[in-house]
Amino acid sequence: MSASIKEVSEVSEMLKNKLLEISNIEISILYGGSVNLSNYKELLAVSSISGLLIGSASLDPKVFSEISNNS
Repeated sequence: MSASIKEVSEVSEMLKNKLLEISNIEISILYGGSVNLSNYKELLAVSSISGLLIGSASLDPKVFSEISNNS
């Protein structure tokens, strides 16, 4: 079961804020949980996510190309 967009947003925002608080370093977060054609645009719209790690979707060249070219 994959995380919802809301969960991804909440957790990534919390991680960024906590790490900034304890280390005074702003980090970039790459999300890599079941990225696919149906969710990559929503994931990229999450302000606390800096990019995506495309796992099994990269096994299909057409899918990987579409995600990569539209990101």
